[in-house]
Amino acid sequence: MTDHHTESPLIALLHDELLVQIFHYGQSERSLSRPAETEETVVPLEVTVSQVSMHWRNVALNYPCLWTNILVAEHTKADHFPLNMARAYLERCNSAPLVARVDLKNEASAKYRQVLDLLLAKSKYWHRVSIHFSLYEGVETDVFNALQNLSAPWLQYLSITSDPCGPSPQENSSPASGSLDANFPRLFGGAGGCPNLELLRLSGRALCLQAPPLHITTLHLEQCLNGWVLNWPRLHSLLSQCIQLVNLSIQGTILDRNDWLDVHRPPGITMPFLRSLRICGVTGEVYSGMLLAIIAPRLEVLFIKKAMGNDFALFLDACTHAPPRFPRLNSIVLDDFEFDPRGYERFFEIFPEIRHITVLDTPSRVPTIVELLSGDINSKNSLLRPGFVPCPNLVSLTVLLHWDAPHLLLDAARIRHASGLPLMKIRLGVGSDVEEEDEEDLKGPLREYIPHVELFREADPWPINLSYTDEDDLWYDDD
Repeated sequence: MTDHHTESPLIALLHDELLVQIFHYGQSERSLSRPAETEETVVPLEVTVSQVSMHWRNVALNYPCLWTNILVAEHTKADHFPLNMARAYLERCNSAPLVARVDLKNEASAKYRQVLDLLLAKSKYWHRVSIHFSLYEGVETDVFNALQNLSAPWLQYLSITSDPCGPSPQENSSPASGSLDANFPRLFGGAGGCPNLELLRLSGRALCLQAPPLHITTLHLEQCLNGWVLNWPRLHSLLSQCIQLVNLSIQGTILDRNDWLDVHRPPGITMPFLRSLRICGVTGEVYSGMLLAIIAPRLEVLFIKKAMGNDFALFLDACTHAPPRFPRLNSIVLDDFEFDPRGYERFFEIFPEIRHITVLDTPSRVPTIVELLSGDINSKNSLLRPGFVPCPNLVSLTVLLHWDAPHLLLDAARIRHASGLPLMKIRLGVGSDVEEEDEEDLKGPLREYIPHVELFREADPWPINLSYTDEDDLWYDDD
């Protein structure tokens, strides 16, 4: 290594504080996303700057926060983050909060387990951690047990995914107490636990892990490829522990289809602070099953993905002549799904306070909600009752602008305005092919009837106030 002070005098004269800010800014563009399968190994910025000169190296090595992002995974032909590199990072980060991701696979489990062991030794400095397994069951159990007695006082985000290589174990008979089986490891049972944990993701076999006493506000429960599922007592116990839960995401068939609709199961799950619920199922029972299973008086936003109209029949029937199940529900987000006209009518009758509707994708050529609002579908050409007004309290509409009849959107805005039920805001999702100079042409006509017209190119984060990118959230992953 040579010192380039004489070759680059201006750079050499930069104050250490300014260099640190430059390094930190350069790192801010990088995330701990899943590594692409490529033959090349990308050299991290912190390694590059530490090899420019002795001055830069000293600055980099003495700035612990530069060495807190650790990604351990496999590339096709190259190690992305070898063991000696991980050891160096963990030494250099000192006591700075760690952001780490480790992917463990059978063919390299021994090697990467060493990295995980190094990371486990630093658990008291964890800040955001993702651990993904694809291991045989015996090796997987060892990893689960390693998480059992840890203490992570700074930990705010934890994602654990296990997609076992071996046959999926059969679920034991339901415990008589309705609580989780004591044979499964309990996460973070060490002194202090993880009191600051805000977001937890359990995916695949990780669903069997016992959670510590939790104050989390966001919980993801996801099924992996091998289809391991919970039984009702486990799900009931897990959700009942999360008494402060605000956001819940359910993906896949996390519960056996018969359990969802079992009328003899224990009472529903009370979730007093739940405000946002996402459901994306593989079998249709999960939609009505989940909505009928929870008692959530403060639920405000409901996300539904990849459902079919009949999936809600049981739920809508149960709500038709009953007190409002979710009295504060005011927003629905539909993705790769829409109600048919009669389904929308029933839904709006049960939930008249809906004020915000988002349709991010639709199986039909034109979003059904736009056809309803524009009058293109009405009681004269459908089974809708005469005089039906779709969503009378609607104030904002979000749709993707890739369908064939955009004039219907303008018709909807005009009709709502003329009827005294004007839309206050519309958001249009556009692709990268829409240039900035074309944006005003899209907004202009709508502004005659709607005060706020916005274009967007990426879906909003979930939860809406999340301050970082959740790379493990596959809700909008088309793959």
